[in-house]
Amino acid sequence: MPSTPRDTDNIKAPRRGRGAPSVEFQPSGLRIEHERVLLVSVLTPDDPDGSTVDELEDLVRTAGGKVIGRMTQGSDRLHPVTYVGKGKLGELKAAAEELAVHLVVANHDLSPKQARSIEKTLEMRVLDRSEVILDIFARNARSRQSKLQVELAQLEYARPRLKRLWTHLEGQDGGIGARGGPGEKQIEIDRRILDRRIRDLRADLREIAARKDREVEARAREFDTVALVGYTNAGKSSLAGRLTGADLLIADRLFSTLDTRTRSWVLPGGHKVLLSDSVGFLRRLPHHLIASFHATLSEAAHADLLLHVVDASHPQADRHVEAVEEVLARLGLSERPAILVLNKMDRVRDPLALTHLFGARESVRVSARTGEGIEELAAAARRHFDLRRPFVRVTFPAADGRLAAALHRHGSVAGEIYEGERVQIDVYLDRDRLARLEREPGVSVEILRE
Repeated sequence: MPSTPRDTDNIKAPRRGRGAPSVEFQPSGLRIEHERVLLVSVLTPDDPDGSTVDELEDLVRTAGGKVIGRMTQGSDRLHPVTYVGKGKLGELKAAAEELAVHLVVANHDLSPKQARSIEKTLEMRVLDRSEVILDIFARNARSRQSKLQVELAQLEYARPRLKRLWTHLEGQDGGIGARGGPGEKQIEIDRRILDRRIRDLRADLREIAARKDREVEARAREFDTVALVGYTNAGKSSLAGRLTGADLLIADRLFSTLDTRTRSWVLPGGHKVLLSDSVGFLRRLPHHLIASFHATLSEAAHADLLLHVVDASHPQADRHVEAVEEVLARLGLSERPAILVLNKMDRVRDPLALTHLFGARESVRVSARTGEGIEELAAAARRHFDLRRPFVRVTFPAADGRLAAALHRHGSVAGEIYEGERVQIDVYLDRDRLARLEREPGVSVEILRE
C-alpha cells in the first residue's frame, strides 16, 4: 500500500466506516464503488474545523468509495480557477500520485472552470460534493416521483457542465451534428435536448405535486398530521417505526429514505394522527436538490406539527439542528409548530450538555432503539394538539356508537361517563368538527375551554 504523504499537517487518515452498493450518475456514467478516493477541502470561515469533511467522507463511503486520505487548505474564499490555489494544487497532485488514488472529491460545488483546471493538472477524474450526493440519491430512488426528482436534479446540475461531464461528446463522427445545420456544434444540440427533458420533468413533477397536495390536504381535513424532519441519518425511520409499529427500512447510511412514508400514530387518549417520514437534510445541501425534492417535502409543508429529529450523540448535533432550520426557513416552514426530538439518548455520555445546547427549544429526549422517552414524546404531541383546540363536553345517546367512535378517532378524549341512556364525553376537538357536531340532532355541546 502506498505510504502516507509527508504533509501531515493537512493530510489526515480517513475514519473507519462501512461502504454501500454502487451508484451511478446518469449523464456521465460515473461510478464510485471500490474507487480509491482522496478528499480535498477549503476550510472557509463557515467551517473552520473541517466538520463537513467528516460528512463528505461518510457520503463517499455511502456511495461505495474507499477514502484513502484528505487534504485541506485554510482560506477565506475558494480560488476561482484552481479551488485550492496553484501551490496547493501541486501538493494535491503529488499526494494523489503517492496514494495511488483513482478519484479526487472536492468538498464544495466546483464551477466548470475549477473542475477542468483540477482535472487537467491531476490527470484524473474529479467529483464535487453535489455529484456524490446525486450518486447516492440515484441509487436510493424507488418511486416514480423520486426517480424523476433525481433525474431533474442531475440534469440541472449537468447543464452548465456538459463539456466536462458528457463523455459521448468526445470522438463523435459528426453525423448527428450535421443535422443541426452548418456550423452547429454537438454540444448545442445536446443542450437543447437536455432543456426539453428538463421542461418535461418539471411538468411531470408539477402534476405529481398537485395530485399529492390534494391527497395531503384531503387527509389533513380528516386527521391531524405530524411530519418527521431532520438531518440525514438522525434516526427518523427508526423513530417512525417505533411510534407507529410499522416495519420500515432502517439503514445506517446517509439518505436511505427519499420517498415520504405515512403511517397512523395513536396518541394517548386514542387520538389518531398521521405521521410522515421524509428525506433527510444535510449541510451544504445543493439548492437544486431542495427545489427538485419540494414535492417530497409537501407532507412537512402541510403538517400541523413537525418533529425535528436530531442525533443527540453526534458531536456536531448543534450544527445539524442549525442546518435543518436553515432548510426549513428556505421552504417557508420556520414558523411551523415543532418539537425537537433528541434521539439516540442511549449513546449520550453527558445528558447535561444537551440542556446547554437545546434548552431554549421545546424538546423531548428519546431513544428509538430502546424505547426511552417514547411515551413522553407522544404526550408532548398530544398536548400540542390539545392546546390548539377547544375543550368541550359532548352529551348524546349512548346507543350512538358511530359518534362515540368518531370522537375517539378525531379528538383527544379526556373523560367518558355513561349515565343511563346518555353518554358524556369530554374531548379536545378541532373547530370544524365542533361546528358540525353542534348541528347534529340529539347532541348537546358545552364548551369548557376555548
